Amino acid sequence: MLAQELRYALLHGPYVNQHEIGISVQDSIVRLSGTMDSRFEKNRAQEIVSRKEGVVLVKNQIEVRMNWSGKEDGRIRRAIVEEMTWSPF
Repeated sequence: MLAQELRYALLHGPYVNQHEIGISVQDSIVRLSGTMDSRFEKNRAQEIVSRKEGVVLVKNQIEVRMNWSGKEDGRIRRAIVEEMTWSPF
């Protein structure tokens, strides 16, 4: 019953894609699992779940997928200079 309430809360919580989160409950201890796109979403899911009555502890085992590729400082600098050179503003 508690797991269902938590799924409902996550479904209606902004900034959280509930369909990527696994929820298991044992003795009022909630374990969250799955993957999300950002730490913000991961923390937000934990916040929503921890506020529900009946939850004593949240074990947040959600993994954050890093789907961005970093750029070297020199490449970033060149891109900025190039944009400023061609920009009419």
